[in-house]
Amino acid sequence: MILSLLLLINSANAQDYAPIKKGQVSPIDGTVISQNALATIITTNDTAILECQAKAKHDLEKQTIECDLDIQKLEYDLESTKRTNDSIIKAKDEEIDKLQTIIKKNNRNLAPLWIAVGFAGGMATTYGAFYILNE
Repeated sequence: MILSLLLLINSANAQDYAPIKKGQVSPIDGTVISQNALATIITTNDTAILECQAKAKHDLEKQTIECDLDIQKLEYDLESTKRTNDSIIKAKDEEIDKLQTIIKKNNRNLAPLWIAVGFAGGMATTYGAFYILNE
């Protein structure tokens, strides 16, 4: 229908029409359309164009709203994930601190004890060697 309308408009622009009255002979071969029918065709075409533009505008606004909603949802999910990860990291850090404290309590510094044992062993060995040499 739109194609035929475009053809009618093109033919009208080409000056292939002439207004005639009832009973007159047409100066050209073709179809005679009344002024009311031509107005109806043009109005129908204009209405279809307006409806198409309105539908396209509505669809575009709908997709924009859906995209904005998806972006907001993803931003919320990102913030939620960051908060969850931060709480997990904080709990792990606290656990590491507790374990380090336990390890430090169990790992007492035994260096003075080993120094004393080494000194006493050296003294005992020296006196033993001295005793054996003197006897």
